[in-house]
Amino acid sequence: METLADEDGPIDHLFLDGGNDLYLPLLAMLEPRCVPGATIGTDNAALLSAKPLMDHLRAHPERSVTTRLTTDKGATEWTCYLGGGAN
Repeated sequence: METLADEDGPIDHLFLDGGNDLYLPLLAMLEPRCVPGATIGTDNAALLSAKPLMDHLRAHPERSVTTRLTTDKGATEWTCYLGGGAN
């Protein structure tokens, strides 16, 4: 979170893997810099700790389209960010 807070360039791909409970706060911080068409890969998307992020992405189909790619080891999701900013 600290390292990425200082980055100011546009984001065209974001891969989330690590502290699943930080996925949603991290996206909230970075989403304003995501360009339309950016992709977001989420590892361990089926874990309870990633649920807030996955609920957020699915709750806003006007901003993102999300697809589950794998179901093994916590699952992986791929999201296409359509734009529109965070709520």
